[in-house]
Amino acid sequence: MADRALQLAPHNPDALELAGELVRNQHGLEAALPWFEAGLAQAPDNFDLLGEYAATLGELGRARDMLRVTRKMLARDHRNPRALFLQAALAARAGKLELARRLLDLTNDRLSDVPSAMLLEGVLQLRAGNRNLAIDVLDRLTRLRPGNMPAALLLTRALAENGDSEQLVARFAGVAARPDAPAYLLILVGRAEEDLGHRDLAAPLLDRAAAAGAPPLVPLAEGQPLEALALTWRDSPDDAGASVAYVRKLIATGDLAHAEEVAERLRAASPGIAAAQIVAGDVQLLRGRQPAAIERYEQASIARSDDALLLRLVEADRRAGRGAAAVTAVESYLAQTPSSRIAVRLAAISTAESGDWRRARRLLEHLRDAGGQRDARLMSDLTLAQLRDGDPAAALVSARAAYRLQRSSPVATQALAMALAQQRGQARFAAALFDKALRIGGDNPLLTEGRRQLALLR
Repeated sequence: MADRALQLAPHNPDALELAGELVRNQHGLEAALPWFEAGLAQAPDNFDLLGEYAATLGELGRARDMLRVTRKMLARDHRNPRALFLQAALAARAGKLELARRLLDLTNDRLSDVPSAMLLEGVLQLRAGNRNLAIDVLDRLTRLRPGNMPAALLLTRALAENGDSEQLVARFAGVAARPDAPAYLLILVGRAEEDLGHRDLAAPLLDRAAAAGAPPLVPLAEGQPLEALALTWRDSPDDAGASVAYVRKLIATGDLAHAEEVAERLRAASPGIAAAQIVAGDVQLLRGRQPAAIERYEQASIARSDDALLLRLVEADRRAGRGAAAVTAVESYLAQTPSSRIAVRLAAISTAESGDWRRARRLLEHLRDAGGQRDARLMSDLTLAQLRDGDPAAALVSARAAYRLQRSSPVATQALAMALAQQRGQARFAAALFDKALRIGGDNPLLTEGRRQLALLR
């Protein structure tokens, strides 16, 4: 579409804006900038172009450049809602919550149905202690966007802090049942079940959270019954929306053979639709056919580039023994989308595996400072990176934070044990924690280092 528009009007600002958006989706943030800049060269006061340009600069971490563009927007329209929102988001990231609140208030609710603005509103209300207001906006957002996990996590936190265990369980017990549920959500739902006296339901959730392993990749759940989705698909077998929903449900029910049949039919009919390639790749990955999954994910990446697709491609590459290809995919994506927490985390893992602990530490500290202080696994990984980088004092701070978050986690327990083992006079306490980690962690391969250090202490 953008190519055709540019052929007809190569200097048209709207065509250049559309091209920038498509390039951003396909190839990342950095690649999109020249298209927006070309559009602004033709129409320097175009608010849509200025907004897309400013948002892209912000996602790239170029705060000063983004601020310059938004100020230009506000000089021409002092109540421009997008410019005010972008400045509010920038202020919130810098910890200036009152300023962020004032800027967002100036939009006069003109962004009240925009998901990104709703999420920021929820964060600010929660930080200000206005839990009921936070719950209202986050509840509306999670119903509008059921797959928005950051919003779901914020809502569970707001409900937990508000003592509303019954609503928390009603809303998120189903999400917690999924194998890819985040550890933090599992903890909150588990504690809510305990508050309601359901210890039999709480125990497995808290056990899963304590394991702190990387969750498996599973497609988004479909709420409709299988029969209804099958009927819709039979009526329109080449419709992408109907087919993708049907395949996801078939995957959930374990019917991979029929899921493959439907997915491959859709892929043949609509090879340029990223969702068709991705769901076909999911089926192949679940059937253990990694090369076929990689082929489909790479085809999808021609039309789309996002965190979910990166995770799938890296998983398929690693299962296929293509570790170098996975690292290349992560570093390429990170160069284009440096704001991606997923890409930063994956880069930290691969960097640590290569022995570059200093860079791994920098990446993990960046995630910690960007809101990861409540992630026990992140803080545990940071402990190891800081130890390997020769900073036992910083490692002890990180390890204590991880252990406070999840005392029942073998990984957090081991992190504190490793940090204490480097402190003078703490060998006995370190040994006791290593024992605890091994006892609650069983044969978890993550505890190999703990066994080695325990032997040295004894």
